[in-house]
Amino acid sequence: MPRHLSRLVRTLHLENTTFFVHIDRKADIEVFRSALRSDNLRFVNNRVRVNSADFSCVQATINLIKVGYSTPPDYMCLLSGSDYPLRSAEYIQQFFSIHKGAEFISTGQFPVSPSTR
Repeated sequence: MPRHLSRLVRTLHLENTTFFVHIDRKADIEVFRSALRSDNLRFVNNRVRVNSADFSCVQATINLIKVGYSTPPDYMCLLSGSDYPLRSAEYIQQFFSIHKGAEFISTGQFPVSPSTR
């Protein structure tokens, strides 16, 4: 997993990009620290033991966002350990520049009735 994360950071690295990384508390963070040495990478100190389909996933995300907002970004992209970009870092940066100020989060009514599916 550290190799995948290292590759992801190298692929998305641009001069004005900062990576905030949450490593599951069950994992040895030192393995990740030694594999990922970059000036634009910050590990979240408030780590959570993440369990699938559990609030711990939400808590880890909240902790990550809090650290990310310590230096207010123009945009934040949340990626999991299984994600990988389909476009280049330059393309993604240009996309956000063109759409500056736009939000890419959608909402829906809950609960969804069977007639609206």
